[in-house]
Amino acid sequence: MNGRDRLRVIGAFPCLLFTISIFYAFLQVQWYRIVTFTGYPGPATFWSFRMTAIYFPTPNQLILTEHWFADYWSKYINYKTMELGLGMDTVLMLMFMAQAFTVLFAALAIFRVRPYLFLSAAVLNMFTTFCMWLTSRAFVYPYYKCAFQAGFWLTLPAAALFLAAFLMCHWSGFVSSKMTPIRR
Repeated sequence: MNGRDRLRVIGAFPCLLFTISIFYAFLQVQWYRIVTFTGYPGPATFWSFRMTAIYFPTPNQLILTEHWFADYWSKYINYKTMELGLGMDTVLMLMFMAQAFTVLFAALAIFRVRPYLFLSAAVLNMFTTFCMWLTSRAFVYPYYKCAFQAGFWLTLPAAALFLAAFLMCHWSGFVSSKMTPIRR
């Protein structure tokens, strides 16, 4: 196995890890000690493209609602992040686009073995993680209890591995158009 194939294998693992993180929820929010006249709300679980919410009208009954894409993004248009004041709809749409571009740049990096593509995937991955954190900041009030889920935690090692692939690719010298190491 030559250096180029080795970098492809090394770059494929964070790409797979990040792709898996997209399909796992990144945040779960529970209303804390809230009971309404019609029952009490259960946890709401967030992805970049989907949200599920559970509601208990009676102790033995469960209602599950699911919202996807534009329906989901527009549902949280009035929720603002604490630090930047951005609407959650904007943050969630940016996160979804960043996830799509991360997978695209990672796939291109695997096939073309270019350091700038690995670095682009790493930066977009970190931006996705930042958007996930920023989403949690819309629920900082005392009546919310937030917990990060697997989708968030899987982005952290993926970002580190993208950076490692970038450094290995850069140190190997795969920067010319013919993919040959630079002689020093």
